[in-house]
Amino acid sequence: AWHVSEPLPPRPLREDAALADTKRALARQFEALEASSSSADAPPSADAPPSAPPSWDPRQEAAMEKYWVQRLMLFSRFSDGVRMDREGWFSVTPEVLAAHIAERCRCDVVVDAFAGVGGNAIQFAFTCERVIAIDLDADRLALARHNAQVYGVADRIEFVHGDFLALAPRLRADVVFLSPPWGGPEYADADAFDIDTMMGGLDGTAVLHAALAAAPNAAYYLPRNVRRGQVAARARAVDCPLELERCFLNGHEKAVMAYFGFEEGEEE
Repeated sequence: AWHVSEPLPPRPLREDAALADTKRALARQFEALEASSSSADAPPSADAPPSAPPSWDPRQEAAMEKYWVQRLMLFSRFSDGVRMDREGWFSVTPEVLAAHIAERCRCDVVVDAFAGVGGNAIQFAFTCERVIAIDLDADRLALARHNAQVYGVADRIEFVHGDFLALAPRLRADVVFLSPPWGGPEYADADAFDIDTMMGGLDGTAVLHAALAAAPNAAYYLPRNVRRGQVAARARAVDCPLELERCFLNGHEKAVMAYFGFEEGEEE
């Protein structure tokens, strides 16, 4: 069962000339991203995309076996060759939820700031004109590219190996999607999740500010036990409209989506 608000209406179609201008601007932006990522802490990507590492099997750890049972909920085309690393099994967004988020974020250019193994980027490719998928882990990015090929949408995604916070000042997009690490499955054991201290060494507020500097809208995928008052305070601090959306899957609350911006009619 889902407990979600109505999705925003689709953006109006643009005239061909305007769309061509958007594509040219995106191409220039991606060239700049490639140049900047090669000078960041992460090593530059090779000319030829690296091959994806083999998939990690969660059945080899008793505590991870439950994710194998959920594999078709994570990727409906898992049996067609989807690959995941160990972290991907417990961090990827379930496909039905990723598809819902992608519809809410329908736009020309969306940035997936922490792309992981590609679950969200793949769904964005079905609703957005262009997707920029960023990840600091080269192997994980190769898995995302491989999985996008399984779904037939790799040509709609630009895969950038780099640090989102380092690249953000050069990014310009309609929406930035944020799904930073939650610190592993143990996040669920906390009474409340603090976005500033529990994101695997990242400052969740700094991540939000970087996203809103790159785009007028940010969609933040957060644990179900997130401090909602803290999230609301962050929106007030930057004078940004906020919608919180509780997402239920199979009768269980899975996550909270925080939509910063997203005012209807703002992009017409």
